[in-house]
Amino acid sequence: MLPCKPILIVEDDRAIRSALQDFFSGEDYTVYLAEHGQAAINLLALESTVIPGLILVDLMMPVMDGITFLTELQKKHPLIYEKSAIFVMTARTDVHKLNLKAISVIKKPFELDELSRIALKYCQEN
Repeated sequence: MLPCKPILIVEDDRAIRSALQDFFSGEDYTVYLAEHGQAAINLLALESTVIPGLILVDLMMPVMDGITFLTELQKKHPLIYEKSAIFVMTARTDVHKLNLKAISVIKKPFELDELSRIALKYCQEN
């Protein structure tokens, strides 16, 4: 497998977060986890050299939702915001009405094979 930038998963559902971590870790990706947007912002501040190749973010979370996280990411970590491939994971049906930088929306529930294809395409180092 080619070297890969880390993957950041921002998801409040513990079971989904754990399943994604197990899946990507099993594929030899470095995975960072955050249970809500504020935790992700804090993590990125602590790990200042980390620029994720791929960010998977849920929209509906407590403390800081996905939309607010993306806004804060752009303000506080503009390099990460510009260099990372961002995918929104959600069950919402009105996402097209939101002004999001995300490359795409991954509808919940999703197949892990779909995420594997996304990771291969977007998190490889240039």
